[in-house]
Amino acid sequence: MSPSVDQNAEYAVIMYDPDAPSKSNHRCRNWRHWVVVNVKEGSLTSGHIKGDTLTEYHPPSPPEGSGKHRYVVIVLRQDNHINPDPIDSSRCEWNPAQWISASIPSGEQAIVAATYFLTERPNAEM
Repeated sequence: MSPSVDQNAEYAVIMYDPDAPSKSNHRCRNWRHWVVVNVKEGSLTSGHIKGDTLTEYHPPSPPEGSGKHRYVVIVLRQDNHINPDPIDSSRCEWNPAQWISASIPSGEQAIVAATYFLTERPNAEM
């Protein structure tokens, strides 16, 4: 884990798919797959993320034949404890930048780690 991880801080972990439902059809761009806040350093560095879940985890599941999808995972250092009210808006067309600005005042400066991976489900053979 990055040396910028502070043992006394709390973190937010978000995961989204900017290619939903496909790269040619962005009707649900930034599909929200997971949001967990108030994660302690020990949970973060162990890989067993425990905190207050605002959006339950939804595993990657690109539609068949929709091509490769990027799944983005970002870890942010929180400025303060975040109220654990679930995000009640649709997962479709989520705006991660807006959520970060509203929830973490230091915004993009709070990013301590980010990555992405690709996944796809090919067309079924007949």
